Amino acid sequence: MRKKYIMLAIAVILAIAVVLGGCAKPAPAPAPAPAPAPSEAGNPLEGLMIKPDGTKYKYAVAYLFLGCDWMVNAEGIAKSLIERADGEYIRNDCNVIADDQIAFVENVATLKNADALLIQPVDEEMLGPSCDKCAAAGIPVIAWDIAVNTDTLLSTVLFDWDGDAGSNLVGEYFVERAHAENREINVYEVWGMRSQENSQSRHRGFWAGVNNDPMVNIIESPDCNWSDEVASTLVMDAFTAQSELNGVFVHGGGSTGAIEGLNSIGKLLPLDDPNHIIVAVNDLDKRVVEGIDAEEVDACATNSPWPNIDISFKLASLSIILGQDVPNKVVVPAVVITKDNIDSKELFGALVAYPRMPVGQWDLWPILDTSSIGVATPTVK
Repeated sequence: MRKKYIMLAIAVILAIAVVLGGCAKPAPAPAPAPAPAPSEAGNPLEGLMIKPDGTKYKYAVAYLFLGCDWMVNAEGIAKSLIERADGEYIRNDCNVIADDQIAFVENVATLKNADALLIQPVDEEMLGPSCDKCAAAGIPVIAWDIAVNTDTLLSTVLFDWDGDAGSNLVGEYFVERAHAENREINVYEVWGMRSQENSQSRHRGFWAGVNNDPMVNIIESPDCNWSDEVASTLVMDAFTAQSELNGVFVHGGGSTGAIEGLNSIGKLLPLDDPNHIIVAVNDLDKRVVEGIDAEEVDACATNSPWPNIDISFKLASLSIILGQDVPNKVVVPAVVITKDNIDSKELFGALVAYPRMPVGQWDLWPILDTSSIGVATPTVK
């Protein structure tokens, strides 16, 4: 019965977190990094999405789901950039239902009611034919965060999770900790969705980083389907039943749930507690940053919605509006952040810890300086 009441409490906490963009038991955090007011920074995107005939370019953005802090910020950034450029924003939240996302994409292709489609696909294979229909209808498609297995895309923007700067960095972090502390670490790996290549690549990258080191053992979970509530249940059950577990790694969505699951059973402990469980995950989000600030969460890779959306918007605009060639793939490098570098590590001219920005005030977030990877800021000025 005690577990039943705990789970009801967790569900309420997580629901409030999604609605308010907050989370349970927030820890004190440094003030957000100052952002320039629009009047001071100017708006280089002004007028970009106004066509010669005075109508607006329309970008449709399709999301995997919008049920966590990472996704709420992805949507906020996308809407802000499009509207700063005086364009029209069209949103689709399929809530992880592939058929619903397919129907939306095919509707865009049939009605031609958008000038571009920016999609975070539910399934890399299933969305291919639908994206092909958009391309055939003259609507360029950019896949962001998750690839689509087709050659008709304009471009793909994502982190390369089983590459040189992906989940391997978190695996290496656990190995370094094990050797530095001269103890075995038994890591509970919380899966996203085994049916997605995106999750498989995060798994492969993590295991490559651990590299069969005898000091790190990995126990795999069932799928959490990127759900905080499911991840919380999995973590509560695993860490209650298996006392040898002393580390947790989450593929992506579900990090908040894993942290709250540990908290609910009294195992989210300070870094210097001898019974501390090492928490190192892929996703950078509000609850993870709060945990790092509270010195209860150890580390995370910098999987962030900000560069994904910023670069995708730029590629669409450079190609469609300005007629420029764009790369067919852009890889965003990840790094690992801890309490020691969370307020100093930057990427593309901004702190990688996006929760330091004024969350909810996306119009104040600067346009990233992605010139280092050959992606300019499109402008009509």
